[in-house]
Amino acid sequence: MGDTLILDLLDPEEARTPPIAMKDYSDEFRANTVALYESTLGATYKDIAADLGINRATLREWVLRDRERRGVVPTVPRSGG
Repeated sequence: MGDTLILDLLDPEEARTPPIAMKDYSDEFRANTVALYESTLGATYKDIAADLGINRATLREWVLRDRERRGVVPTVPRSGG
């Protein structure tokens, strides 16, 4: 077991997987992506993110930061129909 990491004992496959590199998106790409999300009726983070090949959580963070920057107050989703 000489060079075995402690992670190998917990999850051998995950320990061998290299970490995912953080992607660096331009400000223009971020702004266009947020604008696309905001202007698409019925859009979901999942749908837009999948179309553009980005992480859903990343898109959500960009949208929330943009709304905060613009002073847009989050709305409570309506229940029922």
